[in-house]
Amino acid sequence: MTKYFFAGLLLCMFGPGSAQADSVTNYLKANHLDITSGIRKNSLFDTGFFRNQYFLFGETHGSAWPQRTDSILFTFLHRQAGVRHYIAEVDATKAHLLNQYLQTGNEEHLRQVFASWVRDTAQWANREHIEKWKELRTIYQQLPKRQKFEVVGIDVPQDYGLLPAYLRKLVGEKPWKRHQSLHDSLQQFIDSTPSRARFVSFCKSLLPVLVKDSAAFQKYLGVSHLPFRHLVTSFTHLNAGLNRDAVMARNFQNAVQLFRWQEKKMYGFLGFFHTLQTSYNNNVPFAAWLKQMNMGAVVSLQMYALDSERALRYLSGLRAVMPKAYADRMLQQHPSFPNDGRYLPYSLSNDAPMMAVDGIALLKVASQPNAVTLFKINSTNSPFGKSTLLSEIKGIQPVLRTNKEQTTINAFQYVILFRNSPAAMPLPAQRL
Repeated sequence: MTKYFFAGLLLCMFGPGSAQADSVTNYLKANHLDITSGIRKNSLFDTGFFRNQYFLFGETHGSAWPQRTDSILFTFLHRQAGVRHYIAEVDATKAHLLNQYLQTGNEEHLRQVFASWVRDTAQWANREHIEKWKELRTIYQQLPKRQKFEVVGIDVPQDYGLLPAYLRKLVGEKPWKRHQSLHDSLQQFIDSTPSRARFVSFCKSLLPVLVKDSAAFQKYLGVSHLPFRHLVTSFTHLNAGLNRDAVMARNFQNAVQLFRWQEKKMYGFLGFFHTLQTSYNNNVPFAAWLKQMNMGAVVSLQMYALDSERALRYLSGLRAVMPKAYADRMLQQHPSFPNDGRYLPYSLSNDAPMMAVDGIALLKVASQPNAVTLFKINSTNSPFGKSTLLSEIKGIQPVLRTNKEQTTINAFQYVILFRNSPAAMPLPAQRL
């Protein structure tokens, strides 16, 4: 019955040209892989795939299963492609804390990161996410030294309350003989949480000195010299008329140059928009910036979902438009979900009008319920090289190509379809 229903649906979508639907369906059936429990070597990952330098997984925040898939993808690429850098949607301070957790196992570092997200009612603040980091820590422990990995933070500053402790660690106790006045000014920010405007202004005046007197600051700071310079540089990108993705790209470019990562292969777990390789909504996403900057070859694996759910932030804007009775009904249907007024378990399905994706029914036909399925859409003779199917999200928050002449594979090369993923479980505020 289901098979005939979707056959009829596809006929409605494509009209008399149903042969086109058959062609795309046959292609998808020949170019997919179930990765629910893990990834095995497969023709979907050919030599061309592994020649890429940056492997980016773009996910929709707040759904449970992508966290597990992130771990599966990263460990696969760590083993098969020699990836040793994990690009995260965090700033330099949180990246430092996550790296400290990986290296030491001290859960206080992990607690600080997640407590920050809990305070912000961020969709990262969930049980599946924290469990993933604990799993990555277990993997990290078992690796020989030459195979250890590190977290790369590329985002704009997220929590100024965490900044003083990180500055204190970087600056240390040594005096700055020729630059004591700068040291004294910096100490003021270490002694209390800095305001954005004042610290940005200070960093913009400090950076030229760091560059000009690099040898002196290497003596002052030792191994902390480059991380400190990277942190200072990241603040100079603020208040400069740049949007978030542009700042992320410049932060990353600066890190690659400072730490000499030009030849390193890296994996990234970022929000859906950041991993698109061409302009959308008249903005340039992070992955598109990497291509424009000639940073290296990029492959993007984009998440779509069917019959799934996400933890949606239940903030003032949503409260104003969503009837309380509707929110109460969703919580009643999910008795194990926290009922503290911060999040709601909400539908996540790309066949719904509010987040519709043209062609999603074709993926449904070629996949199974309760599974995570990877589709390669840029194989030889792929119909997606001449089509725009799957390339846009239409609805209440549309994600639309700026250049309508570009095809789907200009934006991404793989799709990861999640079917029946539950919402991530928010961490209770009192726990952290």
